[in-house]
Amino acid sequence: MSPTHFTMQLSRFMSGLPHGAFFGVGSVVAARLAPKGKEAQAISIMFTGMTIANLAGVPLGTYIGHHYSWRITYGVISVLGLLTFLMIYLWLPKLNLLNKTIL
Repeated sequence: MSPTHFTMQLSRFMSGLPHGAFFGVGSVVAARLAPKGKEAQAISIMFTGMTIANLAGVPLGTYIGHHYSWRITYGVISVLGLLTFLMIYLWLPKLNLLNKTIL
C-alpha cells in the first residue's frame, strides 16, 4: 500500500495524531450512551478495547508482518479501520455532544 518505508512511517505517524482525541470523544460518547449511574462502567468497557487490541492485535500484526509483509499488516489495519468507521456511522445514534456537560 505504501511505496517506501518512509511513506509508511509518515502515514503511521499521521494516523496516530488523533489518538488522544479519539479516547476523549469516545469517553464522552460512552458516558452519554450509558444508563444513569453506569457511565464509568461504559467508559471502562471502551478502554478495555485498547487492552484487547494490545494483547491480541499487536502479536497478530507482528506475525503477519514477519511471515508475509509489513504492507499486508497495514492493509489489514486500514480495512479494519474503514469497517469500524462504517459501523460507527451506521450504528451510533445521533448525539448532540455540544449542549450537555458531563462532569
